[in-house]
Amino acid sequence: MLTKNLKEAGIQHYWLADPLEKALECLALRDGAYILAAAGMDEEILVHLDFPGLSIPLGELWQE
Repeated sequence: MLTKNLKEAGIQHYWLADPLEKALECLALRDGAYILAAAGMDEEILVHLDFPGLSIPLGELWQE
């Protein structure tokens, strides 16, 4: 249901952050369905090809 509402609203990208698992998933709308476009966890550096120049050092997100 959530993805249907997102598609209807025209949302091209949505990201899911899980601070307990220290994981970030980036989903992108492709051909009417959301696909996993990028993902990372722990201390990795996440790079998303749809956003040139963007790199996210995930370890900085999980600092307490």
